[in-house]
Amino acid sequence: MFLRAEEASILMDRSPGGWNDLVTNQVLGARLDTLTYELVATMERGFWVRTWRLLGAMSMMFGVFATLVRVTEASGAKGQERARGLPG
Repeated sequence: MFLRAEEASILMDRSPGGWNDLVTNQVLGARLDTLTYELVATMERGFWVRTWRLLGAMSMMFGVFATLVRVTEASGAKGQERARGLPG
């Protein structure tokens, strides 16, 4: 099958910016690699932020729990002294 002159000229026509403006596999690969690194960096940053927030919340809850235990023990000791009739 042979192409007519008009069809051949359409196939051989260059892009408006010339052959240098055409996207190659290397350019697409480089762009994909860049997007991949940006995505991984964003995810890692988010994981670190959430980890530190979780550690802070756990530390605070441990402090609250320890305080409640002390208060409960102190209240229990005073209640036992009162029940025995000892001065508190």
